[in-house]
Amino acid sequence: MQLVCVKDYLDQAEAQYPLTPLKFWLVVPFFFLMVTDLIVTLLYFGRIDPQVIATCCSISFSATPGWNENILSGGHWIELALFLFYLIALCLIAGLILIKKYPLINLLLCLLFIPVSMYSLKYHFVKFIYELPSHTCLFDILWAQYYYIGYLLFGSLLLLIISAILMALYPKIQSRLQKNHDQLIKQFRYTALFCTLLFVLINSAYWLYWILFRL
Repeated sequence: MQLVCVKDYLDQAEAQYPLTPLKFWLVVPFFFLMVTDLIVTLLYFGRIDPQVIATCCSISFSATPGWNENILSGGHWIELALFLFYLIALCLIAGLILIKKYPLINLLLCLLFIPVSMYSLKYHFVKFIYELPSHTCLFDILWAQYYYIGYLLFGSLLLLIISAILMALYPKIQSRLQKNHDQLIKQFRYTALFCTLLFVLINSAYWLYWILFRL
């Protein structure tokens, strides 16, 4: 939706509405995506058995877990995930500052950063937010008792991917526009940079606080 709003803003800013044909072409795939999302959602909730007791924090135990179970439960992979988390974050921050002519590189780094960030958040950082090692649910950080920190974390990732996509798309449509929108793209780059720093610093702060004051 945010992508459509920005595209509409760029189109309305031009006298000839150069992006209007493109917007009509996007109606069909967007419609099928919405229908697909609706069908998947209905199938998911329709197959939930109310007789089966389950929670979002359920844990699967295994005497000899395989490599796939280790990945899905953190396991020995968390150290690698943390290394990749900080490495990709550093590369993404450097890319947003230094690499301005190649936004696709930043988009690629962003696409790598988000899944690694979610994995690291669920199996490492969230434990320090809850102050409970066995609690790895990502939904509870949206509650008031944790100061709604989840909205800030998830919101920063959402704004990051939206900004990265817009920066990557702009060179593709720039030739159709008569006005210069470089200032708008600069704002998207600053937004992506701010969101990356915000996500990294918040998670690191919880971890560092636990190490310095709680151990």
